[in-house]
Amino acid sequence: MDAYLAKQGFEVIKRKPWQSHAGGLIHELRRCPFNADHDAGSAAFTMENGKPGFRCQHNGCKGKTIKDVFATYPPERLATAVVTDWPQLIPLTRNTPDPIPADCLPGWLGAMARAVSENTETPYDLAALLGIAVASSCLAAKVDVSPERGYSEPLNVFVCPAMESGNRKTAVFTQLIAPLTEWEREEVERTEPERQRKLSERRTMEGRIEHLRKLAARAADPRASTEELHHLESELPEIPPAPRLFSDDITPERLASLMQEQGERMAVFSDEGGVFDMLAGRYSKGVPNLDLWLKGHSTSPVRVDRQDRTRPPIIMHRPHLTVGISPQPDVLASLRDKPGFRGRGLLARFFYGLPKSRLGYRTLEPSPIPAPVERDYRRGIRELIDYHPQTSLHLTLHPAAYREWKDFQRAIERQFRDGGELQSLKDWGGKLPGAALRLAGIFHMVLHSVRPGGVPKMDLATLTPAIELATSMIPHAQAVFLLMERDPAVDDAEKLVSWIVRHGKPFFTVRDCFRAHQNRFQRVDALLPILALLEQHGYMRRIRRDPDGGRAPSEICEVNPVVLNRGADELEG
Repeated sequence: MDAYLAKQGFEVIKRKPWQSHAGGLIHELRRCPFNADHDAGSAAFTMENGKPGFRCQHNGCKGKTIKDVFATYPPERLATAVVTDWPQLIPLTRNTPDPIPADCLPGWLGAMARAVSENTETPYDLAALLGIAVASSCLAAKVDVSPERGYSEPLNVFVCPAMESGNRKTAVFTQLIAPLTEWEREEVERTEPERQRKLSERRTMEGRIEHLRKLAARAADPRASTEELHHLESELPEIPPAPRLFSDDITPERLASLMQEQGERMAVFSDEGGVFDMLAGRYSKGVPNLDLWLKGHSTSPVRVDRQDRTRPPIIMHRPHLTVGISPQPDVLASLRDKPGFRGRGLLARFFYGLPKSRLGYRTLEPSPIPAPVERDYRRGIRELIDYHPQTSLHLTLHPAAYREWKDFQRAIERQFRDGGELQSLKDWGGKLPGAALRLAGIFHMVLHSVRPGGVPKMDLATLTPAIELATSMIPHAQAVFLLMERDPAVDDAEKLVSWIVRHGKPFFTVRDCFRAHQNRFQRVDALLPILALLEQHGYMRRIRRDPDGGRAPSEICEVNPVVLNRGADELEG
């Protein structure tokens, strides 16, 4: 419209929103195209959702429409002029990573992940990664994979699919960890009577010990009381801890104690990101405490000497920690400010996921999880929990599987070169071949754990889906680390683009945009740099309006048609 008006010499004295039409815009003219006496804004061109119109308030022009204008003042390739007048669009960020392969998880584990995804109307990536973590928590310290002499990988994994609140993450967690919760409840009921008996016995003996200590303190010759005192102290019964498989948000100090109690194994599952705050030092004056998580992933020895010297140190020879957390993307972005998180290698240990939310496109008619699928999943997880080999099962690779893994390892190595896909992610990519082995070991046990003695050799058919899944994780890791490093202004700009696309507005005022985003921008001055960023990238342009008396009019923002067209296509896809 602006190109057409300029070419025809129509002088525009004011541009303003057309209040009665969403997305409308009025171009008031100094003089009417049909009668110069009709001046001072009495005639105007209108735009409604990209469609031109015309009106004049004088009776002499009654009935005149945009067709009459175009007949008198023919447009010359108007549509082309409007579209090609825009600069090339420069994307704010990379595209959303593609979903992970829907058939990568084997057997009952894959069937349950797909069923949970359909039932909760959540991305498959979320259920798949968390399902892997649940199976991993059952196998940690029981099985490892050894592709070469002197090298082995345990089966505990760290996964982190990130999604905004409101995406039913809790429902996914609840359904996937249900077998773990049931096992814990059953074991507590089974062991609680014995625990209470020993606890009562210990309290009685501790009372007797305290009494003898007071007698010895008052006696002239305390040796008689001291002898019985020492005997009782040596006979104090140990109170077995309540059986546990996993915890939620937990401090590193408490996690160390819990892991020692539970045979050096523990899982942390959380649908929020508070655990990162604890690691960053929420309760330790801002001093990060990452050692246990780092060593719990690599199964390196842990020694924790307590400040209270009366308490024994925590000593673990091969701690196995499994982690499944789903924070908000903003939480991951904030990790750029956490000292040591990347430098010490914590962030390199995770399988990341950035699934595309289905909010706004759900049917809200979820399909129930098929009873056989849920039954097989619960039985399978229970078999993994109850699997207790006399010694750890060491999985090796069939020759064809070994060659496939070695080719993958070498391919990843080449990606570290200048210009390679993993040039800036050497820390994360360096762990990827080993992480693929961990996945393959989990898949192998899902398929073969019920066989007596296990199946000690992994074949190519089991390894290949694990490598495919590990490869599909690369774009997700790239997106997450980019999220940690990018300018926060880009987040604000993406929110504005989503708002523009959602409402399909070819025009909007700065004032309207601010009103719609006051929870994000406290002042209009904070919004203006974000609009400037969008303008620099070719998403929109501002049309300044001359004051007409009263307060200064709000600027009008015109949206690049490519943004609306592409946005609609992406949302439909």
